[in-house]
Amino acid sequence: MFSCVDLEEEPVNQLRTNYFQDLTSLRTAINGTYRMLISDVWERSVQVGSFRVPLMGADDFTTLTGSNKEEWRQFDQFYQSASNTRLQRATWALLYDVIRQATWDIEGAKSLEGSFDQNEIDEMVAESYFLRAWSYFWLVRVFGDVPLITETTVDDAVYNVVRTDDALVYDLIIADFEFAEEHLPPVQPSYGFINQWAAKAYLSEVHLTMAGWPLNLTEHYVQAQDYAKDVIDNGPFSLVSDYASIFSVANEDNSELIWSLSLCPIQACGSGYTGSWMAKATKPAELSGWQDMYIELSFFERYPDGDRKDFNFLSRLKVLSKDTLDPYYIGSDDKKYHYTYKDYTNFTTGHTYLKKYWDGFYDSALVAEDPQQPVEAQSAIDLPMMRLAKVYLIYAEAEAQVSGTPSADSYEYLNQIRRRGKGYDPSAVGSDADITSGSLSKDDFVRAVVDEKGWELVGEMNRWFDLIRTERVEEVNALRSPSEPLSVPDVISKHFYLAPIPSTERAINPNLTQNPGYGE
Repeated sequence: MFSCVDLEEEPVNQLRTNYFQDLTSLRTAINGTYRMLISDVWERSVQVGSFRVPLMGADDFTTLTGSNKEEWRQFDQFYQSASNTRLQRATWALLYDVIRQATWDIEGAKSLEGSFDQNEIDEMVAESYFLRAWSYFWLVRVFGDVPLITETTVDDAVYNVVRTDDALVYDLIIADFEFAEEHLPPVQPSYGFINQWAAKAYLSEVHLTMAGWPLNLTEHYVQAQDYAKDVIDNGPFSLVSDYASIFSVANEDNSELIWSLSLCPIQACGSGYTGSWMAKATKPAELSGWQDMYIELSFFERYPDGDRKDFNFLSRLKVLSKDTLDPYYIGSDDKKYHYTYKDYTNFTTGHTYLKKYWDGFYDSALVAEDPQQPVEAQSAIDLPMMRLAKVYLIYAEAEAQVSGTPSADSYEYLNQIRRRGKGYDPSAVGSDADITSGSLSKDDFVRAVVDEKGWELVGEMNRWFDLIRTERVEEVNALRSPSEPLSVPDVISKHFYLAPIPSTERAINPNLTQNPGYGE
């Protein structure tokens, strides 16, 4: 995507004229578009808790009953408000900024045609087509019909746009991803820049989404299957054997990652806004965390046991002990630390916490009170956006839907993820993690795949979208533990599948209609 040096490039003002003079200026502008995804630490950034507010209706995360978590609670408890400022800033405003910047890149690239090699122009600007498609893909799944903006000319029409039918938004998403697929190189010279395989992987997910709610265009399962199989068979990717290593700072350029948002520690990039704040957002009070979101009780209880569960969740803490018979270690200050364990049921919230993004931010060998325990607000770990395990499961689901009877290959792709989750070699056929080929109906197999994606990709911004496209939001929320301090309605209306259009946007542009169920 970009190196720490590239991150120092500021997004270029899209109103500036005559900026695009050569391929260097185009490259700088595209780097600025990448940066817009992570440039504001508090609300307008993909790496912060605010970006995940509209996903809280799934069964994986909940939040505090008080503090400043009202905007997370709205979605967790299904009383979403159009005045939710985090929804407006971290979703609507952020992604439209990315879209405008990407569109400016695309217009700038067109102005260079005839003066520079067209293949070089197309290969470079394909990254902006990808980022525009990705942004619209997120927006259409959150809001449904959204304004389709494909030019940067500022006139009265920009402030009076109407919402475009979601099917037409998907047409642009597919067209942009297809441009990226055609023109991006299969391998980029530097880690993190978007490549052709990322476009193919997202095309598989877009087609899978279109086959479900609300479009229900089931013919798209074929394209979802074909794109996923292409990535699996022909891409330069492979599952890593150890799940935890996927999320290690030392192993960020691993064989499973298809696209990651590349982040940097403060000292490496010279900015407080380019490291991941997801660690702070998902850290408990016992470790000086913000506790924006933590794991629902029922989700943790249902989560399959094994190495993956042990890695993903903080379920107990080492704490200081006054009992000299308890174990100890010698800290770096040469002090002897006796410790015991505090179970999650005795945490301040009584919940477990996602620690997938904590590498370099929390040391499980230290007690919580140890002064050597890392206390920085940020982690340098990158954010995986698309990885091979997800593509395996997209293929398995799509193939089952197309064939009507899941193939042996589909069972094997599912089983490889299940095996690794228990700590086995993914290729160890015949383990007790396996589902026997042919043992499930198509519907039960699809359900098993979608649930496995929930376990495998927890915290990777996937679960909510799977639940709405398969229309299972009501089903999984019915499993919510009665011990949860935050309750959900007995009946969840489908209008909650879409978020309200932010009231601030409608105040600026009265032509933006509101989604049903949220009033006027």
